[in-house]
Amino acid sequence: MHLRTANAGRNIPLKTTLSSCIIILLQAGCAVRLSRIKRQTKILSSGGILKHMPVVDAVRRKTGGAEVDVLVSPKAGRSGVEGYDKWRKRIIVKVMSPPVEGKANKETEDILKEITGFSSIVVKGHTSRQKTLFVEGDPDQIAIKLRDSVER
Repeated sequence: MHLRTANAGRNIPLKTTLSSCIIILLQAGCAVRLSRIKRQTKILSSGGILKHMPVVDAVRRKTGGAEVDVLVSPKAGRSGVEGYDKWRKRIIVKVMSPPVEGKANKETEDILKEITGFSSIVVKGHTSRQKTLFVEGDPDQIAIKLRDSVER
């Protein structure tokens, strides 16, 4: 598989690193924006595709577990993980409960417990949509399970 440049008609193997790809394009006289090159290039490391896992940005290691940053959307039509907000670096969690008397917080804790298999508790943002939850357990397993749920 190759990346074909428009101006020079050259094929660049996808195993080429991003910096090498930029040099090849500049030598070929291509006027291409860096952001476009990044979108069209896959970076390979030791034979495997490096997938940028933005979910890892929302998970921080702590003693005994991990802190997870979430953006809660209350009174939704269905409950569950909806995706990832790359600007806020938070996992989007939709809950059916209204944000009164801690009902949305409790449902958020239950959703993370269901996904990770570990108990969780809201530690920051009790009255905000942007919350931080502490999840007890192995931080690596927590990050993997959250990534899998976001990618579904």
